[in-house]
Amino acid sequence: MIDTGTEASFELDPSITRGLDYYTGIVYETFLKDDPAIGSVCSGGRYDNLAELYMKDRISGVGSSIGLDRLIAALENLGKLEGLSSYAKLAVAGIREEDGGRCQALAGRFRARGIACEVLPEPSGSADPRQLTKQYILAEKKGARWLLIPAGGSENFTLRDLKKRENREDLSFEEALKILEQ
Repeated sequence: MIDTGTEASFELDPSITRGLDYYTGIVYETFLKDDPAIGSVCSGGRYDNLAELYMKDRISGVGSSIGLDRLIAALENLGKLEGLSSYAKLAVAGIREEDGGRCQALAGRFRARGIACEVLPEPSGSADPRQLTKQYILAEKKGARWLLIPAGGSENFTLRDLKKRENREDLSFEEALKILEQ
């Protein structure tokens, strides 16, 4: 037998039983040594002919799935995702439900120009100043640097620097783009 140096990373636990209706051999679960309380972050096993339920061919295999929510929660608990709560540099405030299509189109224009952008969900309730505050808080929690606030029916908007807590008002798309590209 070849020593791969991985023996200390595995533990045999014959009490693990799951998926009895389709797993036909070994099952496995993966845990993080640094945060075992989170539970299994990846599981799977051997199944013979599971694909037969969905197609004519008999195909055996081994499969697995990653519990992305658990994995992300564990990485957050371990401080491995500091400052990585969002890939987006820009968040677009979703203030009113009727502006949703406009916000998505605007975000698409920024993405097409290379600016990572996320449209925030509209808060429940009517559009009032408190809703905008909720959008500031959400954008900051997600780690966005900028918040774009559409202005009613106008083509212009406000761009809020969340770090400096300053607004730049009545900007066109091109003006905002220049600021974001700096």
